[in-house]
Amino acid sequence: MSERRSSGPVTWAVSAGVGALQFAENLSDRAAANAVRTRIDWKYAWGLDLDDPGFD
Repeated sequence: MSERRSSGPVTWAVSAGVGALQFAENLSDRAAANAVRTRIDWKYAWGLDLDDPGFD
């Protein structure tokens, strides 16, 4: 089994916001999760720290 990291629960507001940005940019679930991990504009939009690990 592989070890998975957990950053804790995601708030409903961040989850809903990611869904809205995902729809607006026509991204797959995986691409949206990657955007949360790597894109500064998405992190800024949801008030996440720049070193926030995002979610899977």
